[in-house]
Amino acid sequence: MNALTQWFAKNPVAANLLALLVMAGGILTFTGIRIEGFPQIPPSYISIDISYPDASAEQVDTGVSRKVEKSLEGLAGVKKVISLSRENSAQILVQKETSADMLRLLSDVKTRVDSIANFPKKTERPIVSVDEFKGFVLLVQVSGDVDDTVLQQSARLVKQELTAHPRISKIDTFGKKGREMRIELDAERLKAFHLSVDQVAGIVSRNLSETGFGKLESNEARIIIRSDAKLNFYDQLASLPLIAEEDGSKVFLRDVAAIVDGYEETEVKALFQGKESVGMVLYTSHKGHMIQVSRAAHEVVDRLKKQLPPTVHLDIWGDSSIYMKNRLMLLQTNAWQGLLIVFALLALFLDFKLAF
Repeated sequence: MNALTQWFAKNPVAANLLALLVMAGGILTFTGIRIEGFPQIPPSYISIDISYPDASAEQVDTGVSRKVEKSLEGLAGVKKVISLSRENSAQILVQKETSADMLRLLSDVKTRVDSIANFPKKTERPIVSVDEFKGFVLLVQVSGDVDDTVLQQSARLVKQELTAHPRISKIDTFGKKGREMRIELDAERLKAFHLSVDQVAGIVSRNLSETGFGKLESNEARIIIRSDAKLNFYDQLASLPLIAEEDGSKVFLRDVAAIVDGYEETEVKALFQGKESVGMVLYTSHKGHMIQVSRAAHEVVDRLKKQLPPTVHLDIWGDSSIYMKNRLMLLQTNAWQGLLIVFALLALFLDFKLAF
């Protein structure tokens, strides 16, 4: 140790170069440090998401979830399998053993799932991915005293713009409504043409199966068609023939019902400052840390405020990056204070030149 000290005392240029190298390394490391409220937890789950349109929860469970669970039996590295079956989709979570390699297990799971050949015909291709840790950043709220069409379209535009930003990749939405077309049946007109609700529902259902549009539900006075895609076949549906008379005349759907193109009616509402709204929760990802995601969200929101209708309000709230910035500011203040104290002690008790 003494020899090393003596060598540096005899070679001050080398000592200065080493000090500069350490400082440069510290600066480069500091600029690349990821800023998080909590340390990122290494992923331990693999998510398998499978869409099964127009299926009930029971159909999804028997037709999708159980088949995936069976295909994963005996797979090395799997600790536990959890499945969630709901209408139209299934999610299966595969927890890995602590010692298992995530990338190898991901490949094995994909191979097992892709080998399943007896999924129902309507089942879409499974999406197998690593279920990464998500850190909450902020909420974006779209609200206003407007009809559902304006609100939902505005929310869709906001989400598209947020997702398009290179720093934002993970967004959860609440308050979003699916598209639906309601066929409000007139009981008197049905009776006049000797038609029943079941007959009309059957004709509409056959038409849907041919065109591939949505999912049908019916009750005593209403037929509802739901779809994730935009329903743009209003004229085709209104002109759907129900009865063809011998003289060539026809009774169309529009003759016995009012057709309303809009959004589904739900019992749950998302309110923001007393107004109906759609909310988006933004999370951190590998593309950006908390402050970067927050800055990107503010840029997108500030730009969209000029594009949206004046009756639609766009707000950001619950921004966690504010607390992170305060912590960093406190850390910076403490660092400068510590540096000044060291400088003062060296200058006071040793040599003033040594303080530098």
